[in-house]
Amino acid sequence: MADLEKKQDLFSGDDEATWKRRWKMMYAAIAGYAMDGLDMLVLSFAMTAILKEFGLSFAEGGLIATYTLIGAVLGGYVFGIMADYVGRVKVFAFTIILFSIFTGLCALAGSVQELNIYRFLAGLGLGGEFGIGMTLVAETWPADKRARATAGVAMGWQLGVVLAAVIAALVIPMYGWRGLFLVGALPALFAAWSRYGLPEPDIWLSRKQQKKNISEKLAAGIQLSEDEKIVLKETSKFPLAHLFTDTRKTTTTIALTIMTSVQNFGYYGIMIWLPTILMQKHNLTLNKTTTWMVVTVIGMIIGIYIFGYFADRVGRRTDRTGFYLLRPSGRCFSCSGRNLPGTQFKFSSPGNGDNT
Repeated sequence: MADLEKKQDLFSGDDEATWKRRWKMMYAAIAGYAMDGLDMLVLSFAMTAILKEFGLSFAEGGLIATYTLIGAVLGGYVFGIMADYVGRVKVFAFTIILFSIFTGLCALAGSVQELNIYRFLAGLGLGGEFGIGMTLVAETWPADKRARATAGVAMGWQLGVVLAAVIAALVIPMYGWRGLFLVGALPALFAAWSRYGLPEPDIWLSRKQQKKNISEKLAAGIQLSEDEKIVLKETSKFPLAHLFTDTRKTTTTIALTIMTSVQNFGYYGIMIWLPTILMQKHNLTLNKTTTWMVVTVIGMIIGIYIFGYFADRVGRRTDRTGFYLLRPSGRCFSCSGRNLPGTQFKFSSPGNGDNT
């Protein structure tokens, strides 16, 4: 890693070796997102059996998903901040291992309280990976291809949903919901393996080296240049403070938070409960429910690709405006917006790289 920290130009070129590193970074992020989607959606297919075994109401079952999502929100903040200090790749790998372990432990839960604890802890890892995986790609791909690249990562989540649906159809009839969680934990180990040898993004390494140089100058009593003073001031801020440094950034941050919160409310409200509703209220078999989920996910993937492509062509804001105008026209597009690449805004500051 020391050699990589000195080089700091692993992702700035346009040569074959640079593109191989970019694609490897994307594949690792896609694998991580796929395991996120798998982890979240196995709960959807297991919900009916869990409600029956523990004698839970729909409201009590909903709390299981709620604890998972609370963990995901907290994990996104905690591990996102850790990634700024420790490194994207290190924290990325840790979060995958974290939700892999606790997803597997769900199979051993002896009570709903124990299950809630495991789901919360799994959610911590899930939320941490979700933000860091996208950041790895956003920081290593060129700006003119970034929306399409992040769209590719977002498709990984949908592949995980398909995998959850297929595994559920095969495992639940034979081994029950506990077997589903146990099997669902195994692919996450592959995602952890896939990041082996991934370098940190140039932006993060460069900032780390600058901070080290400034610290050495201060320790030696050497006067800092004006540029170094600016860097010191910016890098001394708490990471989240960069989102509120001026009116424009504050407005954008609040607006995106509201928009994505509404999208997540709709997405999880539909995807977590629909398999249960289809099976219990409409008497669909598990196989037919699986087919419905796969068809729905195909619509999501199409929407993700289309909006990712247009985000690179016409701009992030125009693309996102078009999404919200089209959203009422179809459920598939509505669901696809949950992973809309246009949400990957970056602000221009000494700590955040280029402005896109």
